Amino acid sequence: MIQRTGNPAEEMLSDAAAHLPGGGRWLVIGGEASLALAVLDDHPGADVLRIATDIRHVDDLPADHPPGLRLDANAAHPHVAPGSRDVAVLPAPSDRALARRWLVLALAALSD
Repeated sequence: MIQRTGNPAEEMLSDAAAHLPGGGRWLVIGGEASLALAVLDDHPGADVLRIATDIRHVDDLPADHPPGLRLDANAAHPHVAPGSRDVAVLPAPSDRALARRWLVLALAALSD
């Protein structure tokens, strides 16, 4: 396994996501930018929307990031239309209430 993230849990998540069908519209909620970049690297041509849930990760995308990656830095009110995503990837936060919130957002993004 090639280490692409600085977090072992995100590395395992990235490795699992690599085995999912390619392309599509991905939603990455939380985690470091390297997680979203790894998804895009494994799935060229995908449309990846990343929601930065930590203020420390809002500006961690490289300036030359691939065009298929977009950032929504408004974690309080993310702009994700219902049914607009095919796959959701989210590292589980330690806070249970926050985890429920991100799971509900992911479910809405995946459902029509």
